[in-house]
Amino acid sequence: MERRQSMLIRQSEPGDAGYVAYMHGRYYHKHHDFCAGAEYYFIKHLADFVHDPKGSRLWVAEVDGAISGSAGIVRESGLRFCIRQRS
Repeated sequence: MERRQSMLIRQSEPGDAGYVAYMHGRYYHKHHDFCAGAEYYFIKHLADFVHDPKGSRLWVAEVDGAISGSAGIVRESGLRFCIRQRS
């Protein structure tokens, strides 16, 4: 009998932003050959979110208790944009 996977989407908790940054950097370097400059851009916005989350949100998707992706809306100069990540 096939085992069903457990999936949960939740708001971020302390430590999640760092893990999301790690996953993002690994994924985009491997699949799109992004450089450290692109990683800096993403990490900067995550750091801004952690410092002052007002108007921003970060959610993580877990499969069987392990983070497998994320989605976020971050505030920047009155504009908002989405960041999506898959492992």
